[in-house]
Amino acid sequence: MENSYEKDLPWIDTHTHLHAKRFNRERGNILRWMQDTGIRNIEIPIEYDSNFLMREKLAGFENARFAAGVHPTRVSKITAKDARKQLEKLAVYPDTVAIGETGLDFHVATLDTEFVNQMEEWFEYFLDLADQVNLPVILHTREADERILEILKKKRRQFKGVIHCFQGDVELANQYMELGFHLGIGGSVTYTDRCSALRKAITDIPMERIVLETDCPYLTPESLEGYNTPKNLPLIAGMVAELKGVDIIYVKEKTAHNAKKLFGL
Repeated sequence: MENSYEKDLPWIDTHTHLHAKRFNRERGNILRWMQDTGIRNIEIPIEYDSNFLMREKLAGFENARFAAGVHPTRVSKITAKDARKQLEKLAVYPDTVAIGETGLDFHVATLDTEFVNQMEEWFEYFLDLADQVNLPVILHTREADERILEILKKKRRQFKGVIHCFQGDVELANQYMELGFHLGIGGSVTYTDRCSALRKAITDIPMERIVLETDCPYLTPESLEGYNTPKNLPLIAGMVAELKGVDIIYVKEKTAHNAKKLFGL
């Protein structure tokens, strides 16, 4: 049922990078604010080393959960010989609720065949790891949807996970949803000119398949200056509410219900 959801849930930001260097001065204040307001987050690694750094930087923040993975543009920089062994250990930690972010990014200016092959190899590895440990996968795609869909369909299974920073149209949304994915909606939904296809698609995407994310410090909502933080999650929810013609509290609690169920929070 569209209107069936758990009440009185907190805000859940399903994609943060609070371990990033630009948060070094304010991280403590932001985490205290999140603790006081009850907001929960899933912290996502970028570099291989950030899998460990983020757990150090967010130590003691009980509302945080973590993913295990490496951003597709960083896989060529992995030098640890036992990287996969270490990632597999992290994947079964009690505070690990997802695998990723992983995927393909064809926007990189220095893209070559070897790099693409590396990205695809690691992407398939993380998809299989997520399946093995029964965790959702956080999927990054940039100018690569056609190839990603080919790889996903080749696996011949239903997935659970999130298409991070979804910016596509309703046709693309339907293709991912048919494979089992939720759609991560972030600051892009506020971009009136650049993301008109996404804003139009929001009206047709079922609320059951939407989770909220900031991708902080990136993708600051339109009209705001500076880097993004979880404090802006209500702005994203407000735009979703406006586009769908529903109440913001409904968006907050429905998306939190979705995230809680998907990630086992």
